Amino acid sequence: MFHSLIGLYLKLMKNKGIHETDSSTEQVSEIKETKQGPFMSKATKHTIMMSVIFGVSFALIGGFGGYALYTTLHPKTAVVYNASNYGTIPTKNELDTYISKNTLLDTFNTDNKAYSLLNYALFKQAAEKYTLTISKGTVLSSGITQTIESTVYNTPDETFSQNISSSSIVSTANRTYDRHDQKLDTYDCKKKEDWANNPTCKNVTYDSYIQSNGKLNRGNYYCTSSTYSSDCPITDRYLTNDQSVYEASTEKSKHVVNAVMIYDIGPKTVTSSSVSKTKSGYEIKVEVTPDKGTFKSSVQMKTTGGLASYPKFSSSNLTIQVDEEFNLISHTAVDEYTAVIGPINSPATQNFTSYYFRSDTDTFNDVKVTIPEISDISDFKGYQLFPSSTK
Repeated sequence: MFHSLIGLYLKLMKNKGIHETDSSTEQVSEIKETKQGPFMSKATKHTIMMSVIFGVSFALIGGFGGYALYTTLHPKTAVVYNASNYGTIPTKNELDTYISKNTLLDTFNTDNKAYSLLNYALFKQAAEKYTLTISKGTVLSSGITQTIESTVYNTPDETFSQNISSSSIVSTANRTYDRHDQKLDTYDCKKKEDWANNPTCKNVTYDSYIQSNGKLNRGNYYCTSSTYSSDCPITDRYLTNDQSVYEASTEKSKHVVNAVMIYDIGPKTVTSSSVSKTKSGYEIKVEVTPDKGTFKSSVQMKTTGGLASYPKFSSSNLTIQVDEEFNLISHTAVDEYTAVIGPINSPATQNFTSYYFRSDTDTFNDVKVTIPEISDISDFKGYQLFPSSTK
């Protein structure tokens, strides 16, 4: 039903052009869309208005980065931005020196440099042998609340991700299996019980998944850069997951991608950042620049919502907790964007909290975590690690 509603609008709309500029590693373009619809009778208008109401409800379906429903009957502008610059990331020795001299806070609270501490923590997490991220959140729009529960579990041989989202209107239950062979098995269902009923498996390549979801569900991997096009909005092209292969490559545009978060954190994608001391470590706050650091999330939303164009972020704020060694503990993201369908502009707020774990084995805090078969509909083992206050 969702795709048929979108189809109704797409038949009434007509795109009119794409303008772009690009550079070797980062590309910015404006996509201007002019939509014109034919004359509509009162009955047709009523039908479309009812479709819009249902469409806004569907807009709430959330994933790891949330979903938004964004399409218009009027001229709109969206920004495309591909970032691959993480800025200068401090070394462990440098951090130890700042801490020993009691200058870490002064150093990184000057000239908006605190975000580099987050990148240090993200790259540190990506380098671990086994990692687990478990998340819970909500999206609120038009008086309807969508709840989201998801996980990404990385092992040396396989990566597993799962997302369950539900509201009084709609629900989704998706699983992805990446056996590190440059393709993924994906299962998109309405509810988790469908996993036990021989669901359809879609096999996709890494590059196809990156184009539709922004990033792979991995720690670090390596890419080259390609030219932006409307069909391929993400300019990353998968190269390898092997650092030695990356180092041996002669590709001039080769670069690393950190995918612990969907957001891009760097000097051109962060508006402001700060760090403060806590009892257990440090708190890092990052204001992500809308439509720059959030672009890969917008791509994910456009795909998963079956949208005609990208959702428009108005703000994105991250609060990250790390321990004394800058190991990730948790992060909370509060995103605000607008779901637009025809004459309806529905503000949406997403509040999402993730918890991070690392290990040398498949056991985290005495909880052994296994990758479930697609037919297994029992609760994912890793969810036992949610703090008691969130259960």
